Amino acid sequence: MLANETVWRNLNAFSDAADRFRNIHLELDPNARVQKAAITGIALDKQVLRSQLTAQVIQLAANLQVFATVAQNHTLREQVSFRPTHFDRLRDSMLPIVVRSLLETALVHSTALVDYGVTETKRAQVEQALSEYENMNAAPRVAIGTRKAARSGIAQQIKQGNAQLELMDKLVGNFDAEHPEFVAAFRSARTVIHHGGHKAPKEDKDKPAV
Repeated sequence: MLANETVWRNLNAFSDAADRFRNIHLELDPNARVQKAAITGIALDKQVLRSQLTAQVIQLAANLQVFATVAQNHTLREQVSFRPTHFDRLRDSMLPIVVRSLLETALVHSTALVDYGVTETKRAQVEQALSEYENMNAAPRVAIGTRKAARSGIAQQIKQGNAQLELMDKLVGNFDAEHPEFVAAFRSARTVIHHGGHKAPKEDKDKPAV
């Protein structure tokens, strides 16, 4: 339609509708990109943080286990004895609970545990890793919320864009006499061919029908 702008620019009502449609179309692109953005990257980052946290917690539990064994504290030894694979199998919601329990145990025996590699610095590192993991754990839900908001924005923009196209549908007849080729091309572009029972491709739903 831009190639024929000299044809319709002087008809103000058509020109205004065309400009509004063009602006809506330009605004639609950022929302469409958000809508289509994958959260795969977030999931990968989260897995990296979980692996880092798990490695630190496995060592923390091992240090606690050795301390309990040497101190002949059988109750504590049972509480902190885990197979390394145990942490990998924990659900996302359960891992922080287990980690915090181990950190609390380490704090109770903090003085004696220095000789076993569990220093204040080490505890702080585990706390930091846990905090980063918990923040990333919520990221996919935030991304999904952002995509839902974008989807709502897209729907509204499509509605507004189609409203402008409908105005142009009514006004394009003004050019029949002097510019029949433009009118034919415009109406051809606006024709929607329905193939019985077939849905429009998904990507077509992200833009107003032209």
